[in-house]
Amino acid sequence: MVKKYEWRLIVSQKKTPAELMAIDEVLFDEKHRTQRAPSILHIYTWDAPCVTFGYFQKYALFEEFHVPKVRRLTGGLGVLHGSDIAYSCVLDAQDYPFVYDQKAVYQKVHGVMKTALEMLGITTTYASLTPTTKTRECRDTLFEHDLMSKGSKIVGSCQRRRSGIILQQGSLSIGEMISLDSFIHAVCPAWETTFSCSIKKDILFTESRGRVEDLIKAKYSQRDWNEDR
Repeated sequence: MVKKYEWRLIVSQKKTPAELMAIDEVLFDEKHRTQRAPSILHIYTWDAPCVTFGYFQKYALFEEFHVPKVRRLTGGLGVLHGSDIAYSCVLDAQDYPFVYDQKAVYQKVHGVMKTALEMLGITTTYASLTPTTKTRECRDTLFEHDLMSKGSKIVGSCQRRRSGIILQQGSLSIGEMISLDSFIHAVCPAWETTFSCSIKKDILFTESRGRVEDLIKAKYSQRDWNEDR
């Protein structure tokens, strides 16, 4: 019998991009420091329109967007957020032995999203492998295992790996079609089946909340992180 590992589910509703990126970094760091800790699925929404952009991108590419702009810890391209539902997951080789295979992780997680969306009545296909020109924005650039619906990209993701721990962040352009609760009720059983795990809803620990506040002040609200790179 395959052992079922327990994952933590953290849900954050209508928070600022600085806070959400700080939460993801804290969860990533905590998993890295204590590898026996449960892996984490974090599902969240935004308090207002904003942009998150990739670790290696230039802030100047997004200056024309008159909304808050925050640099992510992960790579990838810029995303204009608003009504989308976003997620992150932090996992290690205990939960998925191919964590060093970037494409395999994308395929696994996007397969979960595909199953969940189909449960909600949204039919998706994987993006064509026809090369596309890389632009500043994720929605305009197709990568293998991105999910498409009605000719548009609706699911894309990006990663950061540290030792044997992966942080993957992604966005689903479904917020105007599907409620957050409906998405959670669909994605959790799909996740449990795919990763042979059980998911337990949880909240941030008090100590974690303190680290989040510290990161917001020292990093994600600061010009030297967001702009001067």
